[in-house]
Amino acid sequence: MLVRVASIVLFFIGLLPLLAFTFFSSGLGYRSWDIVVSAFSIITLVSLLFAARQRKPLWMLVVLQVILMGLLLFTTLFDGALYIGT
Repeated sequence: MLVRVASIVLFFIGLLPLLAFTFFSSGLGYRSWDIVVSAFSIITLVSLLFAARQRKPLWMLVVLQVILMGLLLFTTLFDGALYIGT
């Protein structure tokens, strides 16, 4: 129960920075905030995987987290192809 609640809270806390770096930035670099967001995303993914084993609807959050992390990796490696900002 605690793992489920913690993983959902982690997902929604990390959603805004993950979206911001994916669509409104040119991707991750070696700045400290970039490293924190990527580490937080990995921790969130691991906790969601543990929680989804017990609760099947949480697999939707796992899939969304993986998609967002993949898009962020794509944005980082291919020079901001998803960049929406000015």
